Amino acid sequence: MAVFNGLFEGLIPGLGNGTDIGTYKGAFKGLHDCNPYVFQIETMVWRNQLSNPKPSTTYLQRIDTLIRNLKEAGIWSQLDRFWVFATEQQSHAKISLVNPNGINAPWPSGIIENNSPTWTRLKGYTGNGTNMYLNTQYIAKNSGLVSSGNISYMVYCVSNNTETAGSNVEFGNINKQVVPAAGTNGTLYDGTNSEMRVNCGSTITSPSSGARGTWAMMTGPTNLHITVYKNGIGTTSSIIQPGDSSGGTDNQSMYVLAANNLTGNTASEFSTQQLSMFGAGTAKINQTVFYNLFNKFVLQNQL
Repeated sequence: MAVFNGLFEGLIPGLGNGTDIGTYKGAFKGLHDCNPYVFQIETMVWRNQLSNPKPSTTYLQRIDTLIRNLKEAGIWSQLDRFWVFATEQQSHAKISLVNPNGINAPWPSGIIENNSPTWTRLKGYTGNGTNMYLNTQYIAKNSGLVSSGNISYMVYCVSNNTETAGSNVEFGNINKQVVPAAGTNGTLYDGTNSEMRVNCGSTITSPSSGARGTWAMMTGPTNLHITVYKNGIGTTSSIIQPGDSSGGTDNQSMYVLAANNLTGNTASEFSTQQLSMFGAGTAKINQTVFYNLFNKFVLQNQL
């Protein structure tokens, strides 16, 4: 029926002009109407959680492609939370794409913006290095998906600011403090460019190749083993020892653009970077594939 309607719409003006160009245009339109773009159900359910104005069709198709690719790669089901900060509306950046409770269940709590971190359309949040940060309200210990020795965190850094080890972190939760085998407390960081304090007291330094790109931390095969990834490549790893008896899985909310201090939900070591994504999931996530798929999304938005 769509083909017929398209032919009819093109045929009349085409004949009126003494050409058949209208027929061709009408046939193309009719055939196109037969194959409308079909969004993933996860995309549309996420869209329904968002305030008005809703995402544009172009942007929603980019998100849909990302979700479709993550599903095909087997990564989507391994994610517990997945925030894309590089949205068209600031309020949309606070809603996780992934609902671990299932698409028909109540959505998990959104991110809380503390001291108004700077948000830039299609790029994400930027810290000021002083007091701005995001409280994800994500507590790994309450998750039914991740566990001790089976968790990973990912962040995409858009900027390439120089930061100071021990003073600036991109995300962190040190309620589950651990002490390295050598007994020296420290942090995860990349030279002077990017630092992550994530459930760890071990200093792990990777090649100083700049902050921009995807950073990930993964525990496993036990909670004694941590590996740091830069753009999908495992750069360094360390064997560590538990420093307390909190059960091996973070039991305090994860902060982004700052670290959640051991003293209890107190932010410290604030970041100056611009971040476009933060996610949490199992240690089974293929970090190389995850980086490649999210980087495609980044390039589409020209971050």
